[in-house]
Amino acid sequence: MAALTDVGDGVCYYGIGSCTASANPDDHSESHKSALLPLSRVKLIMKSSPGVSCIGLDALYVMAKSTEMFVQSMAQHSLLEGGNGDVENLSYRNLAHLVQHNKSFQFLADVVPRKILASEYMEMMEQEKRMLDEEG
Repeated sequence: MAALTDVGDGVCYYGIGSCTASANPDDHSESHKSALLPLSRVKLIMKSSPGVSCIGLDALYVMAKSTEMFVQSMAQHSLLEGGNGDVENLSYRNLAHLVQHNKSFQFLADVVPRKILASEYMEMMEQEKRMLDEEG
C-alpha cells in the first residue's frame, strides 16, 4: 500500500511496502544533480496542467531529464538535417527546417513554424482571398 506525504513544498514523496522514499529532498540530491534544467521551473510548468496538484521528486527528475534529452536530440538532428549546411551553428532556420521535413518532429509545426517574409504572407493572403471570392 502506498502512503503519499506532502512535505509542504508541493512535492510529494511516497513509500511502497517496506521501501520508503525519503521526505528530505537532500537525500536524493546526488541522483538529481545531473539535471541541467532547474527542477523548480520544471515543477512550475508541470503544475500549470489542470488536475496536477502533487508531483513526486522522481517524476520531476524524470521529466527534467526527458526534456533535456529531447532538446539535445532535436538540436543534433537540426544540425545534421538543418538545411543550410552549417553544422557548427544552430539557428531557428535549422529548427524550422527539421520540424517541416522530419516526421518525428512535425508535431511542433505550430510551435516552430517556417519563417516567411511579410511580403510572402501578404501574397498568400491575397491568393486565399481570390480563392474565396471565386468560390463564393
